Amino acid sequence: MKADKIKVLFIVSEFWQAGGERQAYEFNSSFNKNKFQIDLFCLLPLNIDKNKEDFYYSKHLELDSNIHFWDSFKVKNVKFSRLKSVNRITKEKNEATESNLKDFFKSYDFFLFFGEYTYGSFYNSFSKEYKSWCIVLIHNSRFQVPNNYTRFDKSDCIHFLSGFLEDEIKHELAEFDRYEHTCVPLSINCEFDFPKRKKKESNNIKKKIGLFTRLTIHKPLDVFYFALHLLRERGNDVELLVFGNGKPEDYEFNKCINYLGLSESIFFMGHQKEILKSAVENELDLVWFHSYYGVPGGYASFDICMTQIPQVFWDFTPGKINPYYPEFRSFNSLDGFVDYTQKLLSSEDVIEEIGRKQMEAIKLYRNLNSEIKKVEILIQEKVNDKQSLK
Repeated sequence: MKADKIKVLFIVSEFWQAGGERQAYEFNSSFNKNKFQIDLFCLLPLNIDKNKEDFYYSKHLELDSNIHFWDSFKVKNVKFSRLKSVNRITKEKNEATESNLKDFFKSYDFFLFFGEYTYGSFYNSFSKEYKSWCIVLIHNSRFQVPNNYTRFDKSDCIHFLSGFLEDEIKHELAEFDRYEHTCVPLSINCEFDFPKRKKKESNNIKKKIGLFTRLTIHKPLDVFYFALHLLRERGNDVELLVFGNGKPEDYEFNKCINYLGLSESIFFMGHQKEILKSAVENELDLVWFHSYYGVPGGYASFDICMTQIPQVFWDFTPGKINPYYPEFRSFNSLDGFVDYTQKLLSSEDVIEEIGRKQMEAIKLYRNLNSEIKKVEILIQEKVNDKQSLK
């Protein structure tokens, strides 16, 4: 008799086109569907933000996942006679909601919370008996969000999953009395059919550099403008295409562009729903990215690697260059950054070589098809332990 699939419920906040939401989709697309049934439980309803598309909703449905919403479990239209009884009614509503959820959760073997914030928002409605059968994926560091774990019971032994190394996780979870942790670095499913950069037949064609980033004061761009200015001063026929949400005039980015004389060499392309398609169709020769601690960027950077368009990184944490990613050159010296960029732009063969090496590095170090096996084994072991206790 064929064994039943393990039923896993992903708890997510929403389905927007962002990093945490992307991770849930990457996991869903990579799990072995012969062994696991993946469904989703979403904390927010669809269309809650008219400015943001629920991008991953239909993609999860295409993977044959059932999707449930927290709203559908909440009790509505509870009658009460006096305003002062509102606290009692609110408590009754919560109790009824928890009762409905408890029955619903019984049909699942295991739970994955995508983001410590989803667990923090939801754990009061998550019965204690289920807390041993879940994993919480960390999305933010407490150095970014100091109150990251305020709504956690620090005495619970929670199993966390993150890209933190052993010494880093000790600092990250220092508030907890005890915990378990599995390191799974941010990775992508490398089995998709990625578009590829086409080789240019002449080195004399105008070169195009791409920059993929949201336009915000927290994402400084002036260093890239100065780098472009130096490249052009050295006689390179090159332009910069900036892809991402936001208007440059809102942050006065255009001031720096104007006084460097780059208004005819920098183009703001706006938000791109399909980054890879935009990169290939705009015939980018290389891409500049922000970097922190010498580590290559997130999903956008990994995706670009699969197109074999090479990347060069400006590191915003001086003195913290990471030696473990030799294929991904990261700089905080403007001369070094420009010299290396010019080296790539001067030779189509070098562009192809570096693009190929970076693609191979992602397949080797950031391939979710390999990393997801850790998670599958971990869930299988915990489910086996759960069944042995029955």
